[in-house]
Amino acid sequence: MIYNSNIMKNEIRYFKVSSADWDFLIDSPSRKDAALSALLMAFCKYGKDILLSTTIMIKEIKKSTKDNNTSFVGTHEVLREIGLKDLSNTFMKISQLPRNDIKSIR
Repeated sequence: MIYNSNIMKNEIRYFKVSSADWDFLIDSPSRKDAALSALLMAFCKYGKDILLSTTIMIKEIKKSTKDNNTSFVGTHEVLREIGLKDLSNTFMKISQLPRNDIKSIR
């Protein structure tokens, strides 16, 4: 049997994905997929009580801790990817506000 080498390169990696007061350990081929999976899991677990920050942190878990494997993505980008466009637009507007205006939203 012949295998496509590109498919074989999509090995599973491990990530810790966090936002607001939740985090999940995710096995995924990419950071983007890990963020999508974690956000969907958070919606399933917390439903309408979910808390979200304007960013989602994605940290790759590796045996070696020498590398900083942490990245951040705008929550609005991940919300758009899972089809929540109205909520995505709201988060995008919030993330563009000056810090002082954000405090007054609470």
